[in-house]
Amino acid sequence: RRAAEFANGRNYISESLLRIGIGCATAYRLNGFRRYHSVRNMGFLPAIVRAEYRGGYRIHVVFNDGSENTVDFRPWLAGPVFEPLKEIRYFKRFFVDGGTVAWPNGADVAPETIYDVPGRLSIKKETARRR
Repeated sequence: RRAAEFANGRNYISESLLRIGIGCATAYRLNGFRRYHSVRNMGFLPAIVRAEYRGGYRIHVVFNDGSENTVDFRPWLAGPVFEPLKEIRYFKRFFVDGGTVAWPNGADVAPETIYDVPGRLSIKKETARRR
């Protein structure tokens, strides 16, 4: 890891809290800075484990519980941090970081928000349907 990532401890704390999981906290970015909130009442903390570009502003995501969805990110492309993402070439530069989809400029969308998008399918349900 680069030393700059841990210069003020934000990323280290964020990753540690995400590893600890339920009952502690979840981290998300707001205006380029990590914020924390309690998840004591949350029984499951979704995290994205894989993401694949699907055209336009759509990304297919797979969560840590095995469910998956193809999500249109256009509704979240408002505000200054998301402005560069309106350029498709830049939007395609996403990567999975800290359990969510992120971009080089620090923009990301909370995994809980992405998890709640209608259309998410469980791997088990899909397998049963194919039989």
